[in-house]
Amino acid sequence: MTAPTYHLTREAWLTAAVKALTPDLQAVGAHVPPVRVSVGFPGGRGRKNAVIGQCWAAEAATDGVAQVFVSPTIVEPVQVLATLLHELIHAADGNKSGHRGQFARIARAVGLQAP
Repeated sequence: MTAPTYHLTREAWLTAAVKALTPDLQAVGAHVPPVRVSVGFPGGRGRKNAVIGQCWAAEAATDGVAQVFVSPTIVEPVQVLATLLHELIHAADGNKSGHRGQFARIARAVGLQAP
C-alpha cells in the first residue's frame, strides 16, 4: 500500500490535481496548456461568492501562462475538483468558446453537466 501524499498548501494540492486531471482531458482530445493555479476570489462583478472559479487566458499574463483561480469559499474536495476541471477546460479551449462549442463538447466528454 502506498502512503498518502500530503500537500503543504492548497496551491500544491491544486497543482497535483491538474497533473492528475490532465490525462482525462487528453483522452478526449483536449490539450491542457501550462497553467498556474491559485486560491483566491475570482475577479469580476457581483458578489464574491457568486463566481467560484475563473480562468485567465495565457495572453492575459505577461509570462504567457494561463491563470486559474479557485474560490476559497468552496471547501468540499469534489466541488473543488469539479471547479478546477471546468476551468482547465476553459484553458484547453483558450477561453474561446465560453460555455458552448468546444468547451461544451469537452465538458460532456469528461462527465460534467450543465447546472
